[in-house]
Amino acid sequence: THSGGMISTLIYNIERISLATSDTLLVVLREGAYLIGLMVVMLVVSWKLTLFFFVVLPPILAMVKWTSSRMQRYSTEQQATMAGITSLAEQGFRGHQVIKLSCSQARESKRFFQALRRNRHQQMKCVVTSAIGGGFVQMMLGLPIASIMYVVTLPSMHVSPGTFTVIVTCMVSILRPFRRLSTVNQAIQEGITSSRSVFEVLDADEEQDTGTVALSKAKGALCFDCVSFCYAET
Repeated sequence: THSGGMISTLIYNIERISLATSDTLLVVLREGAYLIGLMVVMLVVSWKLTLFFFVVLPPILAMVKWTSSRMQRYSTEQQATMAGITSLAEQGFRGHQVIKLSCSQARESKRFFQALRRNRHQQMKCVVTSAIGGGFVQMMLGLPIASIMYVVTLPSMHVSPGTFTVIVTCMVSILRPFRRLSTVNQAIQEGITSSRSVFEVLDADEEQDTGTVALSKAKGALCFDCVSFCYAET
């Protein structure tokens, strides 16, 4: 692995893992417990009306699965572009004198901005996917809420004012945990993808010494014969 990729893994990927295992995990636990509590209250008050929410669970889970797979793929591509940016920056910092001597400032700037555009493109893909998934979840949640509001107003249902108040309050409150959980999915998928790249580095085999010649005493005498070097496009 080149040094730019290693630096990106140590800085960017580990930061994604830290975010997914701290703030994001706290949001999932807090909002998940809040959501389960609201569902329990609704089941106790009127289990028949609560069944409307379970009808929309399959399409919501399907959308979450779709967005998760796409975010993992885009996150992997984004990490690759970030490694490319880090590598180009490292090369520019280390070889700025060579770049000036060879008059390659325009070429290096073009390469760097192309890498930035690729990274921005991958970031926008993640943002758009997250927005589509969140909007779909909100739209699907609106269907059972509208259905319940219609059913409880029917005279044949004989819904008491207390039950109506509790159901409406829980329905309004249940939108917040669903919205928060749908938005943190991007951070979770980025953390999962980043952890894979980090463990690939940790689990990599150590470099093997395959040398067969043992030097009893190195003299340190080096000789360069017919050695030449030039930069392309210069």
